[in-house]
Amino acid sequence: MSVDSETADGTVNLLLWGDGDLPPLEALVERARGLLFGRTIRVKVVASRTLYLGTQ
Repeated sequence: MSVDSETADGTVNLLLWGDGDLPPLEALVERARGLLFGRTIRVKVVASRTLYLGTQ
């Protein structure tokens, strides 16, 4: 996990994009703890599926 940006109010936006199960919140917090230096994390989840249309 790498974080290099934050919002004007000092929070960090973490965008999760995909179609699988969400990781446990505790795992995200633990991985981010040393990187964020006490900042608040705002988690945004976007359900997404990729479809390939056309001939093969």
